[in-house]
Amino acid sequence: RAYDLARAGEEVKLKEITSTIYDIKLMNYNHPFVHFKATVSEGTYIRSLGAIISDKLKVDGTLSSLKRLHEGAFFYDEEKALDPLKFLKIPQNIYTGDPEFLELGKKLYIEYFESKEDGEYWVETEDFFSVIEILDGEIKYKLNRVHKYVG
Repeated sequence: RAYDLARAGEEVKLKEITSTIYDIKLMNYNHPFVHFKATVSEGTYIRSLGAIISDKLKVDGTLSSLKRLHEGAFFYDEEKALDPLKFLKIPQNIYTGDPEFLELGKKLYIEYFESKEDGEYWVETEDFFSVIEILDGEIKYKLNRVHKYVG
């Protein structure tokens, strides 16, 4: 990803795109932090928008955090969090080993899984879930230690 390359000190040239800013509002200013809310077209780089704002203000700046409220088919309103497990289109697999291994991202072994077939699966512990891939008897994390939905 471009972000990872930039953090590693490599020069990154992003593809130029045309985007639309439908709405932008100043939410809070507490020196030196500016909080804004923006509604933008698909493909807009929010970090680039932050850089443009700091350039226009003639100050050095960087985006220190980003909270997406809406992206594609997903919408988050403050009252109801999404349950990501409802949107996964992969089967669950049962992990019978030590849950701490899963939660800490340690190496997992095929003998501790109910299904040993190649494929992507989601697995859970009491508080978290992970997405793993089984390929030729080896386990690889695709996504790890995601907090489970509490409704």
